[in-house]
Order: sequence, then C-alpha cells, then structure tokens
Amino acid sequence: MNPIKYPYKANPSYFIMLIILCAVLGIALLYQVITNDSGFEIFPNVLIPRIPTIILCLAGAAFFLRTGYKSFQVYQNSLKVQQEIVLDEYGISIPKPGFKGESETILYKDIAKLKMLHYRGGKSLTIVDKERQQTMISYAILPQLYMLNEIIAELERRTQLKAV
Repeated sequence: MNPIKYPYKANPSYFIMLIILCAVLGIALLYQVITNDSGFEIFPNVLIPRIPTIILCLAGAAFFLRTGYKSFQVYQNSLKVQQEIVLDEYGISIPKPGFKGESETILYKDIAKLKMLHYRGGKSLTIVDKERQQTMISYAILPQLYMLNEIIAELERRTQLKAV
C-alpha cells in the first residue's frame, strides 16, 4: 500500500491576523502609558493609580509584542521546513507543533478514539491513543479543507472507528 501524503504548512492569513492583532494591542497599551497621566477608572469611583497603571500597561504591551514576534518566528520556520502528514500501512505520522521538522507516528492499532471539533468556519480532528495522549490536526494547517475530510475518512477506514 502506497503512503498517502498531505502537506502540512502554516496558513499565512492566520499568522498575519495574529501578528497584526498583537502589534495593535501592544502599541495601544504603550500609547496608554505615554498619554495617561491620571490612572484608569475600572468601576465608577474605583481608580487604579498611575504607577500600577503604567506597570500593567507595560506588562501587557510586552506580552502582546512578544507574542506577535514569536508568531512571526514560527511562520518563518514554517516556510523553511517542508512537512507532511503521512498515512502508511501501519500508522499516521503527524508533524509536531512549531514547524521544527520533528514528527510523531501513531500506529492504527493504538488509536482508541477519533474526536471531531466543529467551530466557526472550520473543524479539527483529535486522535486519542490508548495511553490517552491526544494529537490534533486542524484544517488551518492544511492547504485545503477537503484534505482534512480525506484524512478523517481514511483513518475511519483503517481503524474501524467513527469520528464523533
């Protein structure tokens, strides 16, 4: 039986949206640090003084800017490393998160459950093995949604399990 291979690569639109969101939130919090000279009113008549406000805003800005930067790094990695989801006669090989070139193989005989998660605009498949370890395949990491449907159908056929 020939192995079936599916490309595993980052969808640029998700990374671009995340990077822009993090940059906007980080810059907005930095702007608050620069322009706010009286503190924040969180409830009527409850005011956080200026110094704790500055500390909170700087911490939030650092968090969002670092998250955006890390997202950019992960996206850059995804362009350098070519990875695939491979279904062969014994199991499925799934790349580990982070686009580092590593993958893990789950034997069909070790798969205990296939769980589907449907959410706004997409879906993902979680593979649960007999040791209760979970591995997720999201449609966002595949170039086309139909590829996830094909992976699900092939896993159901090879494991005799139904994805629920």
